[in-house]
Amino acid sequence: MTLDQLIAFTAIAEEQHFRRAAERLGIPQPTLSARISALEERLGFLLFERKKNGASLTPEGARFKHHAQIAIGAMHAGQQSGQLPRGVSKVFALGLPAYLSDSLGRFVVHNLPSDFGLRLEFDYSDILIAQTAAGLLDAAVVLIPRISSDIEVELIAYYELALVATPECAVDEDRLWLNYIQIQWGHNFFEFQARALKMSGIPSLCINQPSLALDLILENGGAAWLPMQEVEEHLSDGSLLLMDNYPRYEIPIYLVLRKRDGQTNLQELTQLLVTFFKECAVTPDTHPAETRAGG
Repeated sequence: MTLDQLIAFTAIAEEQHFRRAAERLGIPQPTLSARISALEERLGFLLFERKKNGASLTPEGARFKHHAQIAIGAMHAGQQSGQLPRGVSKVFALGLPAYLSDSLGRFVVHNLPSDFGLRLEFDYSDILIAQTAAGLLDAAVVLIPRISSDIEVELIAYYELALVATPECAVDEDRLWLNYIQIQWGHNFFEFQARALKMSGIPSLCINQPSLALDLILENGGAAWLPMQEVEEHLSDGSLLLMDNYPRYEIPIYLVLRKRDGQTNLQELTQLLVTFFKECAVTPDTHPAETRAGG
């Protein structure tokens, strides 16, 4: 099983077409087909159902896709492990949830010590946890934890969200609802949102990027539950209003580390993450249990 075979497999899985995958990789289609045939022979099962108009994953291929992606990441990480940029003593591989990619990502990049390198990955919690357990990430910040013998999970903060709206929506509940943007803050948020807004339907726009939701609201008008520190300047200049008659929502934030002997000292990175959340959230040791809205 080679890296070229795994890359060929993932390209076909994403393109659902042998020719398009070959064009994407810049190789002849017969070469691509030969790599897949060799991989299927090595695995002992078919990865794709070949069709005239494309290719679809078999059930076995769908299950194999996750392992192939982890293997490709491990190979790339291994290739980079022996090389450090000049003046860098350690390169951290950190996973961040897509929801916090902009604010937290910028904070980490701007505040990491100068002798530390950084590789950032943005994804959903379950994928970040799997990558950490597999050793592809040194640590990950997640919203939804998972108990595993391979990882350690630490609650580091609660992230506070408030409902904000542009002035024209703040004074008109019908308009607020029509222009409301649902940010996918985790499965518990949907029930909270429905109760808070007394809504029975589904918003017409759902986004997992708070920064994009904020931009759209400022451009077109609207409302959303957003992190307090990200909307403070807009509250100050009046472009957004705080909807104090609606409850706040607090998301528990977890740090995930892989359990292993000789664990690299991640104290500096961990402290940096805690510092960020101390500036914008309530830490667990000062957070009264009865006010926690997240999950």
